Amino acid sequence: MLITNGLTLSLILAAIVAGLLQFGSGLFTTDPLVQAGVRALAPHSAAAMAICGVMMILDGISLGAGTFRHLPAAVAVGMGTVLSVLWAGGKSGGQLSAVWWALIAFYATRLGSHLVYYAATWKTSVFCAFGNMDITNSSDTSQATAAKAA
Repeated sequence: MLITNGLTLSLILAAIVAGLLQFGSGLFTTDPLVQAGVRALAPHSAAAMAICGVMMILDGISLGAGTFRHLPAAVAVGMGTVLSVLWAGGKSGGQLSAVWWALIAFYATRLGSHLVYYAATWKTSVFCAFGNMDITNSSDTSQATAAKAA
């Protein structure tokens, strides 16, 4: 439920931000070049928001469950991805969109690392351990704690 709600809210927020950038670009400037630049970034910002929302939820679940061993490697791979995208963006003209593509790549790399990690550890993950638990039965709590520790 947390992930479903988070994904839904991320998509709603992404749509609102994209709409504001697309249709509200003239709120803070009268310069048509700046307005066009802001409008051009609307899809990038929407994608970044949608991916980041789910990634942050999985970050929180990982940290809360104490399953964060995969995060340092994910951040390192994400940083390598960011540097690669920025380097390629610089070689191709260094547009502002390259910075946004780098941000999207970082979020996507982090999200992908969570998905790979939880797919590989599903049976012992917090999702499986607590998803099948009756919280009114104290013996289930110790089973979930044992599964979490494994």
